Amino acid sequence: MNFERILNTNFRIVNEWFNFNFLSLNFDKTYYMQFTTKSKILNDLNNECNNKTLIQANFLNFLGLTLDFTLSWKQHIDAIIPKLNKACYIIRRLKLYLSTTVLKMVYHAFFHSVMSFDFIFWGNSTNSRRVFKLQSELLG
Repeated sequence: MNFERILNTNFRIVNEWFNFNFLSLNFDKTYYMQFTTKSKILNDLNNECNNKTLIQANFLNFLGLTLDFTLSWKQHIDAIIPKLNKACYIIRRLKLYLSTTVLKMVYHAFFHSVMSFDFIFWGNSTNSRRVFKLQSELLG
C-alpha cells in the first residue's frame, strides 16, 4: 500500500529528528489514530519504526480531551459526566446553607469550569445534550 509506505517513511523522519535533537519516542506510549466517519471501515496499517510496531488506538487522551476516531466526543463526555454529577450533588447540598452569590461561585468552580473546558471542540456534538441537560436541571 502506497499510503502505508509514505506513513512509515514520514514516521522514520520524525524519529530521526527526535534522535538528532537528543529526544526519544517512548514506543510503549506512542499510538496512532485514523480519523474516519462512522460508516467507513478503518484500514489495518502496519506502522513500524526501529523494529517496533505502533498500535492503533480507537481513542486517546490528549491534553485533557478524549479523542475518538469518529470525533463523536462520546468518550470525552462519558469522562466528564461523573465530575459534573459530583458538582451537581455538591451544589444541591449547599443550596440550603449558602446565598445565591456564593452558590454562583461554587457553580463556576465545580461545574462551569469542567463543562467549558475545550467546549469549542465538543459543544456541537450530539452527545453534548447530556451535559446541557445536567446544566439545565441544576440551574432550573
